Amino acid sequence: MRWNPETRVKKLALAYQTGWEYTPHSREAGSVLTDIFLDMMRDNRQRYENIWEKHRQEFLAAMPPQDREARRLKTGLAVRASGGSHGGWLARQTGVYMAPEEGDLLRFTVQEDIQLTAAKLRYAVYQKGLCAWLTYEGGADRGQDAFGISLFQETGTELSHPVFCWRFRDICNGRTSVRFEVESASQGDSALCGEDGALPGNWKIGDGTNTYPMEWTQSEGQCLLEGLTPAFAGNLEETQYEICLEIPAEEELSSSWLETLSRGICLIEEGICREPELCLTAAGVCDGERLLPFTDAPETAACCYLACDSVMAVKGREVTLKFTENYETEEKAPPGVSKEYRKLYKKYPWLKSMEIMQEWEVRETLWEYFDGSFWRKLPGSDGWETGCRPEKKGEHLLSWTVPRDMRSCSIEGEEHYYIRLRLVRADNAYAAYYRKTIPVLKHISFVTEGRRIEPEDRELPDISEAGQKRMYLGFDREITCHNCWYTDSGRLEFSPEQIRGRQIRFDREAFWVELECREPVTLSALYANYVEILELMKEGEPKAADLQLPAGTAFHVETDRMGVLDAISVYDARYDGRGTVLWEEMQWKESYPACFGRMISVMDMDLLLQRSYPLIRVVSCNYIEKSRELTVVLEQRRDCGENPVLQKLLPEIQEWLEETLRYMGLLWLSDCHVNCMEKEEMPDGKITG
Repeated sequence: MRWNPETRVKKLALAYQTGWEYTPHSREAGSVLTDIFLDMMRDNRQRYENIWEKHRQEFLAAMPPQDREARRLKTGLAVRASGGSHGGWLARQTGVYMAPEEGDLLRFTVQEDIQLTAAKLRYAVYQKGLCAWLTYEGGADRGQDAFGISLFQETGTELSHPVFCWRFRDICNGRTSVRFEVESASQGDSALCGEDGALPGNWKIGDGTNTYPMEWTQSEGQCLLEGLTPAFAGNLEETQYEICLEIPAEEELSSSWLETLSRGICLIEEGICREPELCLTAAGVCDGERLLPFTDAPETAACCYLACDSVMAVKGREVTLKFTENYETEEKAPPGVSKEYRKLYKKYPWLKSMEIMQEWEVRETLWEYFDGSFWRKLPGSDGWETGCRPEKKGEHLLSWTVPRDMRSCSIEGEEHYYIRLRLVRADNAYAAYYRKTIPVLKHISFVTEGRRIEPEDRELPDISEAGQKRMYLGFDREITCHNCWYTDSGRLEFSPEQIRGRQIRFDREAFWVELECREPVTLSALYANYVEILELMKEGEPKAADLQLPAGTAFHVETDRMGVLDAISVYDARYDGRGTVLWEEMQWKESYPACFGRMISVMDMDLLLQRSYPLIRVVSCNYIEKSRELTVVLEQRRDCGENPVLQKLLPEIQEWLEETLRYMGLLWLSDCHVNCMEKEEMPDGKITG
């Protein structure tokens, strides 16, 4: 779109509703003044064009001489290697051709040797410290061979984060809740509380089937782990429990905590005192407050069963049974004897013995445990074989070590760890007339002392990687340092030191390459087998200077052993023996800043935009070399009315200006990012020039 001064003058007259209309070469005063104004503008524009032409000639004179007749097209090709061509070599001077829509084939040659690969990228993993993210896993490709990929960015699927695992045996069997003090496993370093406050992350405990969260607290120099574990109360077999600390990627673990946890931890369990969870006698279920172990009629083989899984489910643990022993008595005396019976007793004296009161009492008892097949004597209960006697009443302690072969059993349909008190012998049971001594046990409880529990096994992250940043690319095939890749930011080759070979990383098997850590970047493409080509020119038949092949143009590579391979151009191909754009006269005029090697000014940018956007005026421009960003402040010209043209065109202008700077010969601005904004968008009304 070209700018017409006359149109602008007409719009100006209509905007102010003067009723006056400009007529060229008229003697009317307004038209005469307008003609003078337009002549001055044309003269100024001619002066500007002369200035630009002078700069252009000086710039071209400073360029190295080049043979204009030897113009060659230069571009980059991504050769599509099939599985059969994997590992083959594409030698220099290999022929390449493409078929245009009109005319003969255009032929080219390969400029360098390259080893082809059919490898495809499957995984791109960024590892920062003890965290890792998968940014690509065989997603939708952009084209047949290219796809977007993010490097050195904490994005994508989270693959791993710091996980510390410690495994302990039988620490929760039979228990619905746990509470442990946590200490460092290192000698002489019992304190685990960090100087930097609470430990981040999430604690949990599991047995392979059920998992429960745990709460980490610090108080009075102690670090405690506690939580509810209801399902673990049913664990009556030997069970290995795993305590895990997971640090999410968004939380950072300090170096002091890393060092402390890497040395390992152990658990300190406080001593406990528990009442029996179940008491069973021949009379049924009883509580531990007042228990008649053999009911009110003791007889041989009567048993009393006591269960406390939270104490006896841990093999090898020292347990003390505390209870108070009392006795109750019950008598049944023979009735009075009549005169008739006295005569009978004199005649038959043995009948009188049937009415004598006898001592019905417990003579011998035994504490036992179940080993899975038989009931065996409980270790440490030797002092109880003589049974219960009145002279022994009072508080008693029975201590033993939980046997390794102790097993749970089902009594009255209840599966628990039991010990039992069995009545081995009772005197005068079921005598007609008796004086009965009935044992009574009160205040029964199981007591254990505190213990230190060391982990049987542990899995800790590699602490040496805590401060490292790495980027891994995993391919489905082997690649070498002779493979060349194309990205939107240039060529990419892997050195022998970067190639790690085929191995398993992050639970994924691939051919891994490790990249050096740098600033985050997103590659919009990653083509394998990138190679440059030059066109073969015949003498006397130069090609048209405006020939241009867009990115994505199909080519064909002629090889001897691998046949004809397909290829595509990865960027626009233009003429110039040096691989850059050959400018025509109109292109020079349309890009006033051009490549004259000087700083850009507001006038430069304004002249550049007037050709395509005459209703927009450049207010200021500012170039930041460090970030390579050009900020252009624009405003809408006053003579374009109230219609908000700039607001709608701003994204289009920014894209057009950035494209123009990249592809139309601007040297020091060719790779900059353009940021266009309206004048009102600047903070505090300030404008930088």
